[in-house]
Amino acid sequence: MEIRDRIVEHLCSKLESRSDIYAFWIEGSAPQGYADEFSDIDLWLSTDDDKIFTIYDDIERILSEVAPIDFKYIVKNKGELGQSVYHLEGISEFVTIDVNTQGISRDVYLVKGVDGAQILFDKENVVNFKER
Repeated sequence: MEIRDRIVEHLCSKLESRSDIYAFWIEGSAPQGYADEFSDIDLWLSTDDDKIFTIYDDIERILSEVAPIDFKYIVKNKGELGQSVYHLEGISEFVTIDVNTQGISRDVYLVKGVDGAQILFDKENVVNFKER
């Protein structure tokens, strides 16, 4: 199994049963079919509004079960969206994990044919697709 798939499947298996996580999806090159050895992993989570930024402690613990985190960069730690980027020890320097979070009260509308996304789970019908 490719490392990208292993990371995504491990996160999915740990997050899906949680009552504070409502949806988990991947965007970017992978679901659009053009991921290559230089592509990152673009992940999105819908969580309780008060956990947009605190959920990252749990994400880091889960990622560390795959391999130690050797790089972390906090992109957004206030506002409506959270974002942190990680790299795991021992994998290609180009495979970074871009984890984005948003609260359950924020609507998610992705445009069909523009926003490629693969829904990994959506317990509350959080992710909606609209026509271009």
